[in-house]
Amino acid sequence: MLYLAMSKRSKIVKNSLTFIDLLTKREYNLIMKVNVSKISHTATKQKTVRQNK
Repeated sequence: MLYLAMSKRSKIVKNSLTFIDLLTKREYNLIMKVNVSKISHTATKQKTVRQNK
């Protein structure tokens, strides 16, 4: 079992790496979307504050 796992390991590692890469890209995009919305929200807040002054 262990030997079989060792021989398959490189293939599995490659697959898991691509999977992780895809996952991180998706997560990154989600995080960026959230950050962008937050940034734009704070920017609009600051604009309204400046206008009020």
